[in-house]
Amino acid sequence: MQVVHGIAEHTFPRPAVLVACGTYPERYESAEVLEYPYRRKVPGRVGRVLDVARGRFGQPRNHARAEWRQVLGALPSAPSMVIAHNGPALVGMIPESHESVLYAHNSILHTYSRRETSTALGRVDHIVCVSNYIAEVTSERLPHGLRDRIAVIHNGVDIARFQALPRQDRQDKLRVLYVGRVVPWKGVHVLIKAIRALERDDLEVTILGSSGFDAAAPLTGYETRLRRVAENSKSKVQFMPFQPPAMVARIMREADVVVVPSVEPEPFGLTALEGLAAGATVVASDIGGLPEVVGKAGILIPPGDPAILAGVLERIVVDSSTDAVGIQAHVEAFSWENAAKSLAQALNTA
Repeated sequence: MQVVHGIAEHTFPRPAVLVACGTYPERYESAEVLEYPYRRKVPGRVGRVLDVARGRFGQPRNHARAEWRQVLGALPSAPSMVIAHNGPALVGMIPESHESVLYAHNSILHTYSRRETSTALGRVDHIVCVSNYIAEVTSERLPHGLRDRIAVIHNGVDIARFQALPRQDRQDKLRVLYVGRVVPWKGVHVLIKAIRALERDDLEVTILGSSGFDAAAPLTGYETRLRRVAENSKSKVQFMPFQPPAMVARIMREADVVVVPSVEPEPFGLTALEGLAAGATVVASDIGGLPEVVGKAGILIPPGDPAILAGVLERIVVDSSTDAVGIQAHVEAFSWENAAKSLAQALNTA
């Protein structure tokens, strides 16, 4: 919802956002919220597997269509532009009186063949991808006739929310922060192994996040194992569950280093951008969309290598100076205002 809010806040006229009742409780005043009643038809995982099987045989993805059909009843009747967030199955269901836009925040076509994509997206007017990486993997699944409809619009960052605080004396402690879901592909174990290998008592490490977005959810086996490994570290390692956005911003502004150690491709890497906006040194895996986000403003390392990450952190302990002016200019290029302008131009609504 932060992404929707970031763009909506700089979009005129004020857009409407369709949200299923009971989901995403945080509401932003940047858009008119249209809630629609939602009921899951079949278990999500089962439905997705059945849909992939149907798609292989040229059949429509009935589960996804049933899910999206609940949205259609809330669509305004007047002709408008409908942006389907991660919803390829929705595109073909949008009435022809509306313009249709597929907004690809992830690699959403990886289970689609080109033949199925051609059928599902045949009438799409625009395809928006949040990074060049996502554009590349999306293009691979598209027939040639649809590839010229792709536009890359990078996500933005709320610069005011993450505005860097004056760097305080860290009192011989380097504050290292990870923010995100605590799941294997995010590479949190790589950071923990690097910290343990360093055997330094001048690091304070915070792992902020849960396996999902429920702070009260029980720990997974992966989360439990991370805590066991961290217990043997000479550095202080603190685990915090999922927090609301305002708290995340505050904690980021207090960090010296933000680490994004993903071992699988990130579609974009918003956490890295937020870390830069907060004035932290960002160390991120050179994978997926992260190189586009970090550029020369942070430090890129090979994914999945605790030894290299440990070496980088040790160098930062000795010298944590950064090019503050260059980083600020880099972050300002990713403002939500710029993202909204680029989107309007790509959709020919500017």
